[in-house]
Amino acid sequence: MVILMKNPTLLLTITALAAAIQTVSAQVMFTTTNDFSGWTPNDGSTVGFRPATTFSSDSSAINGGGNQSGPGGTSDSGSLGITWGINNFTGVAFSPGLAYLPSFMHAVDPGSLAAFNAEAGFGPGTTTAYSGVMQMVYTVPDDESGGGGYFQLGLILNYSGNFGFFFPSSTIDLGFAPNGQDMQLATIPYTINAVNAGLNYFSLGIAYNSNYQPVDEFYVDQIAVVPEPTTTALFGSGIAVLAFYARRRRA
Repeated sequence: MVILMKNPTLLLTITALAAAIQTVSAQVMFTTTNDFSGWTPNDGSTVGFRPATTFSSDSSAINGGGNQSGPGGTSDSGSLGITWGINNFTGVAFSPGLAYLPSFMHAVDPGSLAAFNAEAGFGPGTTTAYSGVMQMVYTVPDDESGGGGYFQLGLILNYSGNFGFFFPSSTIDLGFAPNGQDMQLATIPYTINAVNAGLNYFSLGIAYNSNYQPVDEFYVDQIAVVPEPTTTALFGSGIAVLAFYARRRRA
């Protein structure tokens, strides 16, 4: 979609419309620099929150449900920057603890009780067996693997007695970011197992499945929970229409 690089106005229009669709259809968990504050690296990677001048897929300054102070506040628009570490299949970044955040726990597992909160009597929380869908936007970095490379990002759910990798069921190409990297929207089904007592921790991670050995940093933004499968289709259809419009304009 070369037209997106040559036509910044169209890129901004598509990105803004995509963000608007997602705002309606999903509960955003991480999107601002403050949301990503406290994320830590793993397996030799480096991570850090990045301002919108570096990368932001939506320019949103509204904190998400995974913010350590909860949703509703504002902070600078931005993203999570990640530099590849040492393994081709691993978790490269993890959030701070989320078990005590009702705004996060109720979104990813509607029947759960957040830990150490009034609803759990200020003790360990619970999860219920649940299947849901998350989405996130990420950029694809350079490939220094020598050819034949593949790059895929997913999510990790790490909570009391459970550690699961979940990878996209589909991705949609959103065109090129201002830094020239390709942007992808990933739709990621996930499952949560029941923890009837003793939910003391819950962390979200970024799963890296690739033989790339990139030099450049890549970015993750707009990690969101999609409440209903129909809204996933709606969001995907909206992006597809916008991408089609871009192709028509290029032609």
